[in-house]
Amino acid sequence: MLTASAVAGHADFEAVCLRIGAVWGPHGRADSPFFAIPGLVNAAVRGEPYARKVHAGDGIDALYAPDCGRAIALLQTAGTLRHAVYNVGSGRVTANAEVAAAIAKAVPGAPIDMAEGRSPESPDEDHRLDVTRLQDDTGFTPAHGIDGAVADYVAWLGGRTEASPNR
Repeated sequence: MLTASAVAGHADFEAVCLRIGAVWGPHGRADSPFFAIPGLVNAAVRGEPYARKVHAGDGIDALYAPDCGRAIALLQTAGTLRHAVYNVGSGRVTANAEVAAAIAKAVPGAPIDMAEGRSPESPDEDHRLDVTRLQDDTGFTPAHGIDGAVADYVAWLGGRTEASPNR
């Protein structure tokens, strides 16, 4: 961020930095060492249990890839941006239990095994990104809730799913 600001200060352009949260979905990693969503969905589509231990109460500010792309496009095409830094995320924590429920709807009978509560290694609480600047300056809100995002991703992966409302 400092380098971008310094260069922009001596050039004829504006630099805006983006803090992008946990993005998952089409063309992304099938699994992430940082959060379980992509791995859980990919395992469900394959009909396999997820290989790592997951706790239902753990969560993260996760944003579906098409929504992330739209947020970045809105920032790039905005007439005026009032800030030098924007958080790009959903603005809410999605718990693994919510992901499991969405998978159960999109891939009926998928083997989902989750431990109750929070992981002993997780922080006391999960944090969300403050996306107020993004919303105020671009009008962005995610188009996909977790149910729609999981259904859309399952369909993209070629798996079983109910009709996705966001395709």
